[in-house]
Amino acid sequence: MSTYTTVRTFPSKTSDAIHTVKMDEDGALSCSCPRWRFKRGDTRTCKHVEEVAASGQVSSGPVAQQVAPALPEALPPSNGGIPSVIMPMLAGVAPAPFDSPAHLFEVKWDGIRCLAFVDGGVRLQSRSGRDITGEFPEIASTLRGQLAVDGVVLDGEMVALDAEGKPRMGNLGVHQRRLKGATIAYQVFDLLYVKGESVMGLPLLQRKELLLDVLGRGGPSQYCDHVVGDGVFMFNSIEQMGLEGVMAKRLTSLYRPGQRSDEWQKIKPWRTGEFIIAGYTRGKGARAATLGAVILARREGDRLVHAGSAGTGFNLDKEEAVLAALEPLRVDRCPLLPEPKLRDEPRWCQPVLACAVKYQEVTDDGVLRFPVFVGLKGE
Repeated sequence: MSTYTTVRTFPSKTSDAIHTVKMDEDGALSCSCPRWRFKRGDTRTCKHVEEVAASGQVSSGPVAQQVAPALPEALPPSNGGIPSVIMPMLAGVAPAPFDSPAHLFEVKWDGIRCLAFVDGGVRLQSRSGRDITGEFPEIASTLRGQLAVDGVVLDGEMVALDAEGKPRMGNLGVHQRRLKGATIAYQVFDLLYVKGESVMGLPLLQRKELLLDVLGRGGPSQYCDHVVGDGVFMFNSIEQMGLEGVMAKRLTSLYRPGQRSDEWQKIKPWRTGEFIIAGYTRGKGARAATLGAVILARREGDRLVHAGSAGTGFNLDKEEAVLAALEPLRVDRCPLLPEPKLRDEPRWCQPVLACAVKYQEVTDDGVLRFPVFVGLKGE
């Protein structure tokens, strides 16, 4: 019996069938659609097999049949079609950008994770499983019309785009951005079901090819493009554009609902800046006698304004050193204008010490997102 590899799948244009392109161990191609014919070495379908073999995921000898492992299903279908709920696949974290011919690289969108269930009507689901259809009428009302087929489940991100087409979340949510004139777009990066059949057991690159056939380009719901191999170039481009980061995904990765997998990895840029320490908070519980966080400030004209608080990046020695430097500088009056409302009780200080802080971005009101203390100036 011959063995084969599934190279590509695509929906029929004349029926409800999903056609499959396969390659046997001799390199011959065949398709379940009788109108497709192939020549040996046809690059329309052979390229993916070559990339998979190069990545070490498939033997470079006779092509072995790939059997997808059992995947955890979500809640069963309520009407015999697509499931009623699917928990999204989650990503690990990569410490630095990298190049890899076995990976594709996408923009990491700064928005709200959303799965779309399209089976006659449209239902939108948040990362936690909550129904958010009513919160995105501009997507719910147009998505079905963009799709070539029904019985579809998509995975993507709801983003608020500014006038330049850049996603902007900051300290405001997507809905507040809409009120400020932002355009809501659904960036779709994966396909889970098509015509009521699961494709989660197919390799990612095949799912994305199928997604492009189903969704097409243009409209409020947009196909999320990618590059293969050039992760460092992609990351540098994203960083220059001020976007949130990059997603690195293995070409052969299957979709694993509700699981966090290193086959998907997020890579975020870090920026470093110098900020003034305006005060600090104490730790909690067993750390009540130690430093909790430093309150950061930046200059805006002739006044100091709040820039957030950094409570990570400390070890015990660093906590003790910073606390020893700040305690003699205690003052009763807040040096910031306006005085910020903080969750923990502040201890204000004379604003004479500066520190280096790593962070990922600055919100519209000048507050750092994910600040990490690096050290006092001069250390």
